[in-house]
Amino acid sequence: MYYTNFFLSRELTDKLRGEFTRVEIDGKWNFINENGELLSNERFDYCGASFYEGFALVMLNDKWNYIGKNGKVLSDQWFDACWSFKEGIGVVELNYKQNFIKENGELLSKEWFDCCWDFKEGSGMVKWNGKINFINKNGKLLK
Repeated sequence: MYYTNFFLSRELTDKLRGEFTRVEIDGKWNFINENGELLSNERFDYCGASFYEGFALVMLNDKWNYIGKNGKVLSDQWFDACWSFKEGIGVVELNYKQNFIKENGELLSKEWFDCCWDFKEGSGMVKWNGKINFINKNGKLLK
């Protein structure tokens, strides 16, 4: 689908080469490529400024998710909050509890934690039942 009700300056198209940028169209948000093609048919209430590790944050009806460069929303579940991917893992929040989400849209753990921090050097830090621990990319707590 092409959208032609906006002007792409030369400066913007040079910046876009191979990437997407967010645009607001009639009060809703989406991403476009350098040819003015919309990334998705969906219209979002808000889109994050850019893609990190292949995903951008999107908001619809006060809930958050990720959109991939393929134009598909990552998870069927929408969350109260999402944070950018680091080392192939994102952090999501639902009902004041947090978890990690993988690039395939699956949650990393069956447990929901009090707090999760970004992955770094292969593990993420979690607070669960008042204790700080680490979790690996297989969802196993490291004791």
